[in-house]
Amino acid sequence: MKSGRHEPIDRARWLIIVVGCGLAYDSAVFGAGALLGEGTTLRVLSVLRFVGHVILTPLLLVWAGDRVFRERAWWVWPTVVCLMAWGAVTDLLRLNLVPRTFADTLRYTHLVSAGPPIAALAVTVVLLIAGVRLWRQRRWVWLLAGVIALTAASAVAPVVPPLGNAGEGALLIALVATEVSVVRRALAREPTRSADSRAM
Repeated sequence: MKSGRHEPIDRARWLIIVVGCGLAYDSAVFGAGALLGEGTTLRVLSVLRFVGHVILTPLLLVWAGDRVFRERAWWVWPTVVCLMAWGAVTDLLRLNLVPRTFADTLRYTHLVSAGPPIAALAVTVVLLIAGVRLWRQRRWVWLLAGVIALTAASAVAPVVPPLGNAGEGALLIALVATEVSVVRRALAREPTRSADSRAM
């Protein structure tokens, strides 16, 4: 029978895969914008981009809860639900897309800003705390570096939009690097667990 203690590890890995697919989709739509041109196709694909952000961004809190905060992560799912609801109300219900160009790229964006990206800011703060904690406890610096890169890229993204995707890509790389470290640590401990089992 599968041990229940492995479930958070599997869930965390799947979350990274899902978020990675969402980021790949986001970048693909951005890259294909000029090729598709203005119209219904690009608009619909862009709507799905915003839906993905509303759903996937808060789910990174679940990853942080499983990987870093563990038994103290009782707050994760209530926060995720609240952030998703906030995003649905402030972003999706008020979605009014207009085409914007930058260099040779084309994308649909909000006509009027819906205000500060509360969900993204909340997730960034939590990941920053998680990154500091991993750095202090395990000397794993990747998550902290990824969050810093994301923050820096987001600051200039309104002027240079592609940097927003680059920052998200840097964070994804940091998450994958953290996952690899977790796997290596688990494999390193496996012989010890096996020896303990034979001794019983």
